[in-house]
Amino acid sequence: SFSFPLNGAMSRDGSISYIASNANTALRSVNLKTGEVSTLAGDGKDGKRDSNNIFKEPARFRWPMGVALTPNNEYLLVADQYNHRIRVVDTETGEVRTVAGWVQGFQDGGVIARDTGDADDFAAAMFNTPRGVAVHSGGDHLVVYVADSANHAIRKVQVSLKDKIGKSSKDACGKTGCIDDRNIVVRSKGN
Repeated sequence: SFSFPLNGAMSRDGSISYIASNANTALRSVNLKTGEVSTLAGDGKDGKRDSNNIFKEPARFRWPMGVALTPNNEYLLVADQYNHRIRVVDTETGEVRTVAGWVQGFQDGGVIARDTGDADDFAAAMFNTPRGVAVHSGGDHLVVYVADSANHAIRKVQVSLKDKIGKSSKDACGKTGCIDDRNIVVRSKGN
């Protein structure tokens, strides 16, 4: 069942609708020909884990809000409102990856937290309660416009399909420490 279904996106041919079911913390797909409803991603529990995480648990959201399909219907972009992230869901497999955002805030920077040997180089994009997304394909990359609501801004993010879709923001490490899947900074001296 749905709980606070607020936003949706329709496939190009009009056969499938993807719905952000906010309070269920899930994304649903509706086959408009048969009326069948299925869960594409999310398991009804709050969380920020991507697919294929070290805990082998399902991907989780925290009030997914805005959704937008890529022009080829291959990926569904999601404004994961209370995780302050932009996520992408493979519409065939349901695999979820974070493509922008890290923790709540306002900062331009690398699309996601990345491994770096220089702590000064560690600058990830930050959002504050993103509620909407729109996507434009530019060949091997996507241009994603984000309604970053609590920052009162429309942000533009360019995502390379080759580099970002397959990588998660978890486990970013530098000389001064690592950030794990729960955004805990672990610092070390001389290691």
